This record gives sequence, C-alpha cells and structure tokens, in this order.
Amino acid sequence: MENQMVETEKTAKSGSKLDRMTDHELLVLLVKKQSQNARDQKITAIACAVLGVIFAAAFVLLIPKTVIALSEVSHLTSEAEYTLKQIDDMTAQAQASLSNIDTMVSNVNGIVTDNTDYVNDAMRDLNSIDFEGLNQAISDLESVVEPLAKLFGRK
Repeated sequence: MENQMVETEKTAKSGSKLDRMTDHELLVLLVKKQSQNARDQKITAIACAVLGVIFAAAFVLLIPKTVIALSEVSHLTSEAEYTLKQIDDMTAQAQASLSNIDTMVSNVNGIVTDNTDYVNDAMRDLNSIDFEGLNQAISDLESVVEPLAKLFGRK
C-alpha cells in the first residue's frame, strides 16, 4: 500500500511521465488507485467493526462482573469494619475485665493480710493460755463436782 502511494507521488512529481500518458492510461491508473483506496477503506472499516464488536462484547461481559466484584468488595469492607468494631469492643471489655481482676486481686490480698493478722492474734492468744493451770483447774473442779454428783445420785 505504501509502495503504491510512493509510486503515485513519484509519478506526480515527475510531471513529464503523467504528461506523456494518454487519457485512457490516466483513467486506468486513477481507477486502480480508487479501487485500492476503497479496498483499504473496507479493510479499515471491517477492522474497526471487529474491534468495536470485541470492545462491546468485553464491556457486556466484564462490566456486570466488575459491578458484582465491586459490590462484593463493598460488602466485605462493611463486614471487615463491623468485625473491627467488635474486636475493639471485645478489647475494651477485656481491658475492663483486667482492671476488675487487678482490683479483685488487691482486695483478696487485703483480705489475706487482714486474716493473717487475725490468725496471728489468735495464735498469740492460744500460746498465752496456761494449759497446765487450766488442767489443774479442771481437776480441782472435778474433785469438787464429784462429791456433789454422788450426793444427787448421778454417778
């Protein structure tokens, strides 16, 4: 195609060759060029039509899939945001629980400390008891109560 155009340009430049051609030869050359141009235009039109059909088919096939994919991405994004909010809420609850556990451990520690003080006081009181004197007092009481029990007929 380009070769023919170059030839036409060469022919046009060399005006003497065109001047020497007869009307019939010029007409034949003109008809050949027109038929080549018409054929090239048909090929270009067909190629454009084919590309148009390909693009139309691509749009018809791809756009609905793209819209569906974007809708799914939007839905997944919404779910991810909801999940992140739930995670934030759970984290806040866990933090509150940890604070409550710290308070509870402090309270239990205070209770253990208080009870340890009470147990130590009780042990000190138990250690201060004179068990020998207590045993002697019980023996003395038994010796006094035994004659009374015999008197009332209990033993």
